[in-house]
Amino acid sequence: MIEPPPPAACILCRIVGRVQGVFFRASAREQAQRHGVTGYARNCPDGSVETLLCGAPAAVAQARAWLQIGPPGARVAAHLTRVLRLGPGDAFRLFSGHAPSSLRCSGRASRLTR
Repeated sequence: MIEPPPPAACILCRIVGRVQGVFFRASAREQAQRHGVTGYARNCPDGSVETLLCGAPAAVAQARAWLQIGPPGARVAAHLTRVLRLGPGDAFRLFSGHAPSSLRCSGRASRLTR
């Protein structure tokens, strides 16, 4: 009998503060890979960073905890999270200014809940 895959958690996070120009996205990718989490990180026009984290609930929680601190040089002023009902993705991706239109930053950070 084939066992079902372990339960997955997906969260969309918006990180506000000094989070662009400090290797936040690249460091987030390293953390995601360390914890076996998939998703993406991208800079948003308002200066925030948006991340999608998917994976085992404990791994997602560990990666999310890191987002609240960030890499050296970052100053996280706010960390907003929305739980999503999605399955895990294939890989952790970085986007700069030209993300596909279906993946553009979702408006103002205030639309997310803590």
